[in-house]
Amino acid sequence: MIAVDSSGDTVHEELLTYQDQTRYDEFFKFIKVHLEYPFKSITTDLDFMLEKSIKSVLGEDIPHQKCIKHSWIT
Repeated sequence: MIAVDSSGDTVHEELLTYQDQTRYDEFFKFIKVHLEYPFKSITTDLDFMLEKSIKSVLGEDIPHQKCIKHSWIT
């Protein structure tokens, strides 16, 4: 997984050997707690587990939208 900011710079990345809700949660917690990153919004492919992690770790106030590239594909 790779988190990038609006300028395209990498904020954090992790290689996951499998998809798991706990690992997704830990990914966002690391960015929030250890890096103290000031989330303003998030763009993803709207994967269900990512959505769940964003809501549980960051709360309901962070805007979450689907990536335009992923919109064209699906």
